[in-house]
Amino acid sequence: MLLTCRTKGPDLNRLACFAAVVETVSFAHAAERLGIPSAVVSLQITRMEQEAKASWLLRATRSVSPTELGRDFFRRCNHIVKEAEDAFDRLSHSTDRPTGTLRATVPPDYGVAMLTPVVTAFRRASPSCSAMLKLGTGSAI
Repeated sequence: MLLTCRTKGPDLNRLACFAAVVETVSFAHAAERLGIPSAVVSLQITRMEQEAKASWLLRATRSVSPTELGRDFFRRCNHIVKEAEDAFDRLSHSTDRPTGTLRATVPPDYGVAMLTPVVTAFRRASPSCSAMLKLGTGSAI
């Protein structure tokens, strides 16, 4: 998962690219995991190394491995990436449950006969919601 947030300071996209390369031991596999072209992964890591004035990966024709500095950096950045992913996962799961107030205005006969059991079941299934039913017709509403 790549984040789309740009801020001053560390680029979480670059950290995610670096972590994926170290975990998969391949630019191509990292790119596949992240859903982006391998050229983008390579460019992100190259830029990150240039900015830091450090080399974190040993590149060979068919393999890539972290330097000693890269292994230490991986442990740190992998923790950051996992924490960011966890935070976004928790945020997305917290919105899985409905919240708020269900409001309905219906004629009395229909509301009592049809909606009361439905709203009662809804409230049991969604305790973080409230319900407000108005029963009435015409100007009485």
